[in-house]
Amino acid sequence: MFGLFGRTEEQPKLTPAEMIDRLSERIASASLPEDRRSAVRSLHGLTQDHKVEVGSTCLPNLVSVLRDDRQDSELINGALEILIVVTTAERKGDAPPADSDVGVMFTEMFVKNQDNVSALLTLLEDTEYSVRFNTIKLLTTLLSNRPALLQDRILSHRQGVSHLVDLLQDQREVIRNEGLLLLIELTKNNPAIQKIVVFENAFDRIFEVINEEGQSDGSIVVEDCLRLARNLLHANDSNMTMFRESSHTRFLVPFFQLPDSPWSPQRTRNVQLMFTLIRTLVSQHNTPSALAAFQNAMRNIQLLDRVGALVLAPASLPGLLPEALCTVADMVRGCSGSQEAFVKMSGPEGRSALVALLCVMFDAAKPFVERTAALYCFQSCLYRYPEGQAQLCATLLPAAAQQGLSPGQLMCQGLFTGRDPMANWFASLAFCHTLGTNPSCKETALRVAIAREAGKSESLLSVTVSMLVATKPTDTRKRFSLLLLLAVWLSDCVAAVRVLLAHPAAITTLISLMLEQTAESGSLVEGLAAVVFGLAAVYSDVKEGETSKAALRSTATLRIGPDVFTRLIDRLLRSDPIARAQSSQITEERPDATWIDADVASLLRAAAATAQTALAAAPPTPTRALPDPDAAHFQDEVVSSFKVLIQEQDQKYKLLEADMRKTQEGAAQQQQALVALQTELSHTSAALAEAKSKQAAAERALAEAQVALQSVPAANGEDSEVVRALRADLHEALEQNATKDETIASLQAQLQSGQAALSSALANLTALQQTVAQHEAAAGSARVAAEAVTTLEAQIASMAAEKDALNQRVAALEAAAVEEKNQFQSLTTEHDDLLVCLAENETRLKSYRERLRAAGAAVSEDETEDEADEGDF
Repeated sequence: MFGLFGRTEEQPKLTPAEMIDRLSERIASASLPEDRRSAVRSLHGLTQDHKVEVGSTCLPNLVSVLRDDRQDSELINGALEILIVVTTAERKGDAPPADSDVGVMFTEMFVKNQDNVSALLTLLEDTEYSVRFNTIKLLTTLLSNRPALLQDRILSHRQGVSHLVDLLQDQREVIRNEGLLLLIELTKNNPAIQKIVVFENAFDRIFEVINEEGQSDGSIVVEDCLRLARNLLHANDSNMTMFRESSHTRFLVPFFQLPDSPWSPQRTRNVQLMFTLIRTLVSQHNTPSALAAFQNAMRNIQLLDRVGALVLAPASLPGLLPEALCTVADMVRGCSGSQEAFVKMSGPEGRSALVALLCVMFDAAKPFVERTAALYCFQSCLYRYPEGQAQLCATLLPAAAQQGLSPGQLMCQGLFTGRDPMANWFASLAFCHTLGTNPSCKETALRVAIAREAGKSESLLSVTVSMLVATKPTDTRKRFSLLLLLAVWLSDCVAAVRVLLAHPAAITTLISLMLEQTAESGSLVEGLAAVVFGLAAVYSDVKEGETSKAALRSTATLRIGPDVFTRLIDRLLRSDPIARAQSSQITEERPDATWIDADVASLLRAAAATAQTALAAAPPTPTRALPDPDAAHFQDEVVSSFKVLIQEQDQKYKLLEADMRKTQEGAAQQQQALVALQTELSHTSAALAEAKSKQAAAERALAEAQVALQSVPAANGEDSEVVRALRADLHEALEQNATKDETIASLQAQLQSGQAALSSALANLTALQQTVAQHEAAAGSARVAAEAVTTLEAQIASMAAEKDALNQRVAALEAAAVEEKNQFQSLTTEHDDLLVCLAENETRLKSYRERLRAAGAAVSEDETEDEADEGDF
């Protein structure tokens, strides 16, 4: 194109990368603030489509803006918005983002530098709305990508957590709510941050917000507050203790003052989270003391009454009955006072608490989750509460003044119903929890009479056996329920075994059940039948007949076999339903996957362990027919005598083996002692050299300590006096040590000269002895030789005495030197302790000055200079 003055060339179009480079340079080097703001605005428009280029090119300059341009709110706000877009990661549902995500990579680059996080936390002090809002959003984004790393950086920043907790005090609801979400993410799985947040009075502010929002009818903000409170309390004993000791439990009561208005979805979520919070406080995983304290506190403030009233009036609690039942169960479990208080409560229709729970359990129209929750609440009312078990067993017996069905009669009705096998199962578990290991309850249940046809009555146990006899092979659930009840009832109860054996078809039925070859859940029935039969054989008190111990063992041995009998019980205990019973609360949602809870499984394992001993002393398997009682008794005596003989021989063998082992150990110890003596003799010659090396090391340590002590500045007058005293002591110790060194050296020289003289005397003695022998041979002058020998021996003895004296003096001086070294070490330890005290004093003074500055107090320049000097030191 040609213009008026000639040809005009078009400017080349910049690529996005070139534009980003130029904008980054303008942000870093532009002198006018408006140019930098314009560059940030233009860069923000490119960030969404070119996240990688913006992050890799502009991240350092954007961080510089956060640190150096705090007065320019518009510039800061634009930089924060760009960083939020750059660090946002793509997510699929609730799954964490991938490490290869661009947002995660830029998050890690940003968070690795402590100064970057400190700059963000410092920006929270700015009260400008957009800056504070975007700072919170950026911190939340960083937390969602790299929570552990950012938590460490926030902990490293002084008062970093305090700045975040202060967000709950912001009067602007948007800021407060965003800060609440940030704290929820920050307090996940970090006990240290949880403790700091609690020490900043977070509980008070949380419940203030809940009250301001309208308690259970509040908005989603109430839900967020409850989530934060649960994060602070979950598996954190110290926070729970502070929650209890600060009487924050009382703030839970107003939450259950539910209005009569229809339930909204938000109210349902709020109440459900409050139930979760209460269960966190009374969780069975807490320490026993904390658990008992919370249970008693909730009963005293009538929180148990409010939640119990909701449970007994399920119409007022739509969709939340399982959570409410489990909450009450945890509130009363193992606490006799709370158990007694809840059992005495009654619903709107006048039904007692136990009757209401049993009605839910036996109602086939109820969801299975509600029925298992009612079972958990029922068993918690009886857990470690023998008085409650006895009171419930008493309701099995007829009473004169009784209105409606009692809990005991309702349990019998559920056990004997033929319409719902699950009702039989729930009733069986209820009976197991009622009887447990309580002998008096088992005796009381034996007195219960059930009316039968033609005006006859049978005991409850006899009717249970009759029902077991009449069940069909396809009624696996019912068979399992009846056998489970019998196993718990017969365990350690001779009277119950007597009633069982009195039933004509009991033993035959148990044998047939053990011989059935069924699959899957049928193995449970076979194993339970073996347990019941084994308990009958162990606790039978019949002396003679087909139901005596010997006869039952012989029958099982003949018909079943010891190996098969033991294998049936082992397969029962290793079965999947029994192995998966690890919790007192049944959490399965399908009935076909649920057979037993952990408490009853524990009772069953104890009963099975006893039943396995039933055939331990059984006689050998007969080849033709059962032996008569006399023959069996004779065989038992023979076997017993052989067992005694074998035990005696085994004991003698063990004694001989022990004696041989002791002899070998003695020989080894003597050998070790000989080696030790030889080693000690070989090391004696080097002891003096080692002492000398230690002395040299001590001198070096003294010199180093003296240098270190001279380099310590005096903090105040009192500390200076102590330091000067320590220096004087160290100098005195050095002088004494030098004196001892000279003495030891002189003694060493004397010792060496004595040893040389002794060697010379020994040589002279040898020469003289040779001379005497020559003289005796030549002249026969024995007297002269004898006198010469005597004289020489006296000289040798005198020199040996002098050597011993010198050795004693050396040993005394070495002991004195060791004592002086110990004194020096003591002085050195005191010196180190003084240095630690001085350091702690300096740290404390520095902290006080920081707190004075934070409070707005004036700090003199001399104090500031002292602090700077201390930091340099």
